Amino acid sequence: MMTRVAVVCLMAMLALPVFAAAAGDKLIMQGNLDDLTSGKVEARFNLDQAALKQLPVSEKGKKTTIAGATLTIAFGSVTFTGVADSKGNITDPFKAKLAGNSGMLQLHATDIAPSAVLTLPTTDGTGSAPVHLTITVTPVGGTAITVYDKDLTVNYSIKKGKFKGKI
Repeated sequence: MMTRVAVVCLMAMLALPVFAAAAGDKLIMQGNLDDLTSGKVEARFNLDQAALKQLPVSEKGKKTTIAGATLTIAFGSVTFTGVADSKGNITDPFKAKLAGNSGMLQLHATDIAPSAVLTLPTTDGTGSAPVHLTITVTPVGGTAITVYDKDLTVNYSIKKGKFKGKI
């Protein structure tokens, strides 16, 4: 079961520009507003290609890898951290992996309440909520590399306390 961790982000940041969501980026969130363990996130993000070149390559030298690295995902000031196994897959407290050579990060997380990472009303309706999303990768023995740093707008609907949102 995933535990929500809120800590102050003290990460080494590269000077990367902040942009709106890129083509191909996808974020879908859903859950109950009053239940902090009911939510889930499905996401796919195009990572910064220049930053990815700073990461190690696989043993065969063909593919960028996050094997053994620590991946930190920060929705505003709420952060989630996982460590990749020897194949570059993160399974706890969320699931994540790089998809081939595409520079695409696939993410699946449960037990994330939408109200924990977004400022939302408590009444039914539709709207949008801004959130700053930062993803960093810290290779074993290395320095944190910011691979995604963007301001996003989550368009949402709330009906009977149930939240659905996407970018």
